Order: sequence, then structure tokens, then C-alpha cells
Amino acid sequence: MDNTQRTASGRRIPILHNPDSAKGGIFGSVRTDIQAAFLEFCGTFLFLLLGLGGIQAAAYSNQASVAAAAQDSEGGAAINTVASIDQLLYISACMGLSLLISVWLFYR
Repeated sequence: MDNTQRTASGRRIPILHNPDSAKGGIFGSVRTDIQAAFLEFCGTFLFLLLGLGGIQAAAYSNQASVAAAAQDSEGGAAINTVASIDQLLYISACMGLSLLISVWLFYR
């Protein structure tokens, strides 16, 4: 069957939902639903794995710099534990690249 529909001007446009494909009722497409849910899980897991890996790397570098500052400082010096602009840019770049990779792999 052709998945296109004619408009009033005679042009053919693709239809997104074929009503003939829903013959199995509400559970007619369980296999495709499970496949879609599994791929959604894989995409979300990959996005979070790459993004949170970048956040962890930034936190580790901040922890190392705080430890070095604690050893070098004298008793009254304050130690800045807030992330610097460089670390925030690194985190945002990691999350953006993580989103880019996930979309590139799964949105085809």
C-alpha cells in the first residue's frame, strides 16, 4: 500500500499514520513498543553516561585544586570550593557534546 495521500491540488504528501496498520488493537504493536522503549533507554543512558562523566571529571579537577590550596594555605586563608568559569564551560561543553552524540546516533 502506498503511504501517500493526495491533496486538493493533486500533490502527493506522505501520511504519518497508516490506519490499516492498527488492526491488532491496542496490543498490536507490542514488539515495536518494546523496541522503542529499549532504544529510548539506551539513548538516555548514553546521554547521561557521557554528560555525567564530564561533570565527574570537572569535579575531580576541582577537588585536586582545593586539596592543593588547603596544603599550601595558611590557617586563615579561605578556600574557594565553587566551580570556576572554566569548569562550568567544561561541564556545559560535555553535556552539549553528549546530547550531540546521542542525537547523532539515535535520530536517523
